[in-house]
Amino acid sequence: MTHQPPFGAYPQQPGYGQPAPFHLGEAFGWAWNKFTKNPAATILPVLIIGVIFAVVFTALWGSSMSAVMAGDPAAGDSVSEVDVTAGTDLFSMFVFNVIAILLGAAFTSAYYSGALELADGRPVTVSSFIKPRRFGAVVAVMLIIGATSSVINWLIVLPANNSGSMALSMLASTAALVVALGIALFTMFAVMALLDRGLSPVEALKFSIALVRRNLGTAIVVLVTAAVICIAGAMLCGVGILVAAPVAMLLQTYTWRKLTDGHIAPVTA
Repeated sequence: MTHQPPFGAYPQQPGYGQPAPFHLGEAFGWAWNKFTKNPAATILPVLIIGVIFAVVFTALWGSSMSAVMAGDPAAGDSVSEVDVTAGTDLFSMFVFNVIAILLGAAFTSAYYSGALELADGRPVTVSSFIKPRRFGAVVAVMLIIGATSSVINWLIVLPANNSGSMALSMLASTAALVVALGIALFTMFAVMALLDRGLSPVEALKFSIALVRRNLGTAIVVLVTAAVICIAGAMLCGVGILVAAPVAMLLQTYTWRKLTDGHIAPVTA
């Protein structure tokens, strides 16, 4: 069995690298080429995670509805029964959020691993995109990002809501959204830094922030383009996301390798 080099085992510039020439059309063309040449490998993992999310959400929603029906205050239930119902509903939401984070981390680490293999020029299969790598580190990164966003959101929104001013509340909500988008922008390469360079969660976040700062215009264009692709795919009765999500993630993978002067396998005829 031949030995496969690890991700990113190609000549790279030290540190964060200098901004490389980047063309969105070229990046999208590469992503589309790799997608169309590997349709089953890139589509099926998205379908699998979608089905898993649907099953989990349906199960927890059904459990919550059963609890609500069992503790319907209109039917003369006691206060304690209503409290139990509310507690069950909150517990279901908590469980769903935990499962969503774990599934999201597993999918993200597995899919970007497969995308990086494509960038390396390796042959891929469905298994390339469904095997989580550095799962714990990816969970840590997602928790750090989520906690940071939540704390900042609370600091901005809660005081405004408590002020009783509708205008201030709307302004605060807008500001919180802008901050959330900013966090998403500056951390967009953190998972790939974990997988491709073997960094720790904190180091990967710092690397992503520094890389985006050095290539802010490119990062914004790529993030907006990826978002537009996914929104357009979701609007096509949801089925389009099976194409949009892989293309968007491959686009980000190409951008990562381009900005870090990493290896990018050429398009194939």
